[in-house]
Amino acid sequence: MNTQAISLSSDSTDYTEVLDVLYLDDLTELTIDLLAVDESSPPTNLIIDWGDGYRETISAGGDENYQDEKRNIIPDIISGKTSIFSSKTFTHILQPHETAAELVSEVQLMMSFINGDKTYFRIPLNIRTGGFLSTIEDYKISNVYEGLSSTNYKLITKQGYVLDFKK
Repeated sequence: MNTQAISLSSDSTDYTEVLDVLYLDDLTELTIDLLAVDESSPPTNLIIDWGDGYRETISAGGDENYQDEKRNIIPDIISGKTSIFSSKTFTHILQPHETAAELVSEVQLMMSFINGDKTYFRIPLNIRTGGFLSTIEDYKISNVYEGLSSTNYKLITKQGYVLDFKK
């Protein structure tokens, strides 16, 4: 599985940005960091639509970790951030199309603030489906034959896939 991280930033709480297309290869874990998003007004709500039918809605006061009195707030104070949104990352696994060579989609993110402002980010995605050889990666020969008269070949990939060939 591939990994990709993206850090979003804004210079005000009333902000809209459409980012450049993000090209991903095959199954990818996408992580979004909101540390540099302006929070001059306290955020109240965050909605992330990952573009594959999964949507996260997070309320600033509804997260158990945020409510936990034992949570370490020192990093938040040092960075000048006070919300749960800027002190954690958001991760989702994006899958390529099952039969097409590529999947065009879009991650949409909206953050609402107590003053009524909204910050919007749109991240266009192009998820390319890996080919057979790039998906199974390198392989090694595990067993050349199974018996004296057999003409079977067995290959095992780095990821543990077993490929059986008959001559």
